[in-house]
Amino acid sequence: MTSSYPPRARLLTRRLPLLALVLGTALAPGIAIAELPPGTLPEDYPIAVAWGNNDLSQLGDGTAVTRTAPIQVSTGGLSASSQVSVVSSGHGSSCSIASGQTLCWGHGGSGELGNGHNSDSPVPVQVGGPLIHQFATAVSVGANHACGIVAGTAYCWGDNSHGQLGSALGPASNLPVAVDVSSLPAGAKFTQISAGTNFTCGVAGGLAYCWGLNEHGQLGIETHDDNSVPTPVHAAFLNSPVTSISAGDGHACLLGGGKAYCWGQDEHGQLGSNSKMTDSSLPLTVYTAGALTGLNIVAISAGGQNTCVLGNKAGVRKPYCWGLNSTQNLGIDSLIADSAVPVAVSLPGSLATHSVSAIATGGAGACMIVTGAGYCWGANGSGQIGDNTTTIRPVPTAVEPNGGLLHHRLQAISAEQSYTTGIAVTTSQFTDVGASYLFFDEISWLAGAGITQGYSNGSYQPTKNISRQAMAAFLFRFENPGATTPTCFPNTTRKFTDVKTNDPFCGSIEWLVDHKIVTGGGKFNPGGDTTRAVMADWVYRAQNPGLPKLNCLGSARMFTDVPATSAQCGNIEWLASVGVTNGYPTGKYLPGSPIHRDAMAAFFQRTAELAAH
Repeated sequence: MTSSYPPRARLLTRRLPLLALVLGTALAPGIAIAELPPGTLPEDYPIAVAWGNNDLSQLGDGTAVTRTAPIQVSTGGLSASSQVSVVSSGHGSSCSIASGQTLCWGHGGSGELGNGHNSDSPVPVQVGGPLIHQFATAVSVGANHACGIVAGTAYCWGDNSHGQLGSALGPASNLPVAVDVSSLPAGAKFTQISAGTNFTCGVAGGLAYCWGLNEHGQLGIETHDDNSVPTPVHAAFLNSPVTSISAGDGHACLLGGGKAYCWGQDEHGQLGSNSKMTDSSLPLTVYTAGALTGLNIVAISAGGQNTCVLGNKAGVRKPYCWGLNSTQNLGIDSLIADSAVPVAVSLPGSLATHSVSAIATGGAGACMIVTGAGYCWGANGSGQIGDNTTTIRPVPTAVEPNGGLLHHRLQAISAEQSYTTGIAVTTSQFTDVGASYLFFDEISWLAGAGITQGYSNGSYQPTKNISRQAMAAFLFRFENPGATTPTCFPNTTRKFTDVKTNDPFCGSIEWLVDHKIVTGGGKFNPGGDTTRAVMADWVYRAQNPGLPKLNCLGSARMFTDVPATSAQCGNIEWLASVGVTNGYPTGKYLPGSPIHRDAMAAFFQRTAELAAH
């Protein structure tokens, strides 16, 4: 139900081929340093890991043995160098994306493995039908169904008893079927999808849609009727695009403009509106007068009967949860009743001084990632905490770093009722980026995600400016995990007069045009510096395909040096509202300044988190 790294996932480890891109400056006269091609070191490939209950082989290790500490998920017949970019846990099955291929494992009685059979599998099997050999960017697993995205089209498979596949096709399908798009604006593409219990939600064209079971109003519309066609969530209150959506058991939540909204079942206060209701078929604003005062919400995860978020202030992200607390699901160091308002998760010891990079809510607790390490809390009867015990944990407890996590750091996590999955990668060490460096975690994530492996002399050069052509390559890698570098074919008219067919960056630059991130024609200025304004503009357009640029409204500006008349004002302020940038302590953004490689790492990591659920 919760998936990590997802829009393109969805963001989400990113790794790319095969050209040595000359991005470095000279260290000495005549000595150029080339950035290593991603994938140089086999042990650096992101792997899927899992722990907890395994009665349905949902851990994917080829057994049905419960694990109280992480183990590595089988590659399912793919190459050992396949790069895992997305993981998602459901009630009895899991799925991942590895080098663009969608794989599922565990319980398959309703066809939720998507391989054309109604049977279980203890190891990952490839999803078939229209997804076979297609490059997927997102996958999410619900109770007895799963969904994915390929080239902006959503597909679902498994149980369809309530229309949760988004199609009127029969009671179930063991192969993916395309989600009906008749209610979407012409040309709108899905950028995110989240499968819940018998219903599904997604984001297309910056708007939220849900379909399937609606007994608690979890579709976010004014009726309680089931619907097999994506229906727009009532979100007239939003004045910015939906940046994230998450479907739980009987409720769902979204983020927009740094605020959180939830709808559906509210028996335990899981809507967070400070008023327990039977349900609400229309989105309610999550209560912000208490623990969330003054915070921008930058990540949200709806679980069984709980919800958790990350609240951002001055670049520091902390976890907050609400809803059911029968097994100390809220992660606080005292036993309280259910909470209808967000409460701060207790962060013992050094955790209190660190920023949280990812959060995932399960059915009986939650997990988070801090400086590459996993921490979980709540029920632990099946070892889902991963600390080598089955003892309930009321506060965040470290996942045992052995087995599948030995010498690795977590960069994605997905929690379910009784088990947990994640993505782990070997910690990348750069000679010029020590553990105390301000952006150490972000740079390590960037390397583990396959966007960069640094330079041939072992350095990263964190304060180096990034050229526009290099940023095109980095953005392509970020948006297309594991994809082959696009090629500019000879005898074809180029989109810019100063970009040649044999330029190593030609394909990535023209990809920007094809995806409407930049406009072709004239010159691209490939060797010029990428400014912070351009970075914001490109990231916004890549995350919101087909949407026009945003305009700055009203008199209040987020940054003193970004006036409303600036061409990128709206897109820069969107980036700030979702927690990707905080600007400088002076209150400035410095839009015309070149962006450095360390800041780029932070921008990409935080953008990836928007789609993590």
